[in-house]
Amino acid sequence: MSDIEKLKHATYIIFHPFNGFYEMKYRGMGSFGIATTLFVLYGVMGILAFQYTGFIVKINPLFRMNSISIFITTLFPYLLFIIGNWSVVTLFDGKGSLLEIYMVICYSLIPLIVFNFVGLIFSNFIILEEIAILNFFLAIGNIWFYFIAFCGLCTIHEYTVVTNIKTLVITSAAVIIIIFLCMLYYTLIGNMVSFVSVLMKELLKRW
Repeated sequence: MSDIEKLKHATYIIFHPFNGFYEMKYRGMGSFGIATTLFVLYGVMGILAFQYTGFIVKINPLFRMNSISIFITTLFPYLLFIIGNWSVVTLFDGKGSLLEIYMVICYSLIPLIVFNFVGLIFSNFIILEEIAILNFFLAIGNIWFYFIAFCGLCTIHEYTVVTNIKTLVITSAAVIIIIFLCMLYYTLIGNMVSFVSVLMKELLKRW
């Protein structure tokens, strides 16, 4: 199957998520390359939004801008969800693999990328009274993303709607646990480094 056909299938998914993700899982219509490109593109959109959003909508301190930090923080919640969902569905007989969950989330980002990009442009031309319209426009992109992702997870895991909702709730708890463990690990490493640093200074002073 050519890359052009797989690219066309990406646009098919956003309008027919159940059929689209079914064909991705069982007929090889998905592409890891396209999925990763979409994922990176969404991270770039986070950088562009920080820098070029109209001042009426948001004023960001550009002198504090760190593109790498913005890129990571934009994508990190989705990576957390992917890992959290994979860790949960393995306990609930989910049929989807880690790669398939990743591709579902990446393909689902298409409406967010499009709506955020258009909203970014409009944010530089609107007046104060039109901010509510812009927020409503961006909300459509978010709702579309959640709908496609939900349908995709139902399809690849072969879940019913109720089961999928249950696993999503548990996934949220898993994400919180992962964040807590990461913070605990970071704190322990920091304390160990601090202890070793103080110990080395004391030894150097004595010698």
